Amino acid sequence: MEQEKVLEEVTSRHATDQEKAALGLTEKNVPVTQVVRTVTLADGRVVEVAVKVAGGSTILRWTTSLRPKA
Repeated sequence: MEQEKVLEEVTSRHATDQEKAALGLTEKNVPVTQVVRTVTLADGRVVEVAVKVAGGSTILRWTTSLRPKA
């Protein structure tokens, strides 16, 4: 079955204590960026959900092709 779509939801928020420890962040109120990626198949089944948390100063970058498939 072919993957049909990817939804990526990006939010900014304060880091939890556990995230601060894991990311080596030391300030009291540290911003982080969270990306939740959900991949769905053509029949509607979700086959991947991934959560990525990065320090707020991290640059997040991705490319999306706007060309139709040949």
